[in-house]
Amino acid sequence: MRLAALQQDLTLANGTIDSLNFTIESTNLLIDEMLWPDHPLGRDIGGTKDSVMAMTRETVLGHLEQYYSLANMVVSVAGNVDHDEVVEQGLSIIADEVRKAYAGS
Repeated sequence: MRLAALQQDLTLANGTIDSLNFTIESTNLLIDEMLWPDHPLGRDIGGTKDSVMAMTRETVLGHLEQYYSLANMVVSVAGNVDHDEVVEQGLSIIADEVRKAYAGS
């Protein structure tokens, strides 16, 4: 009997937490929309429920292939580093990625 009551209490607590999370997320989205009306900063980066549900594995892989590629890469390094060493390491990583790309085709 105690276990069933505890499970019911946990279920109710989880529902309350989910409701609070939803309220906080909704409030944050509303504030963003008010601060940046008609601007991308005012939109939820996660997308709408419909847009997220419409995504397929192929959609995500296509996006990754199009935007997360060597052609779109920017390397930024800060701090006490040796420039030549950074360039050497960067070129080595790029060469490895190019080799992988050609090996897969």
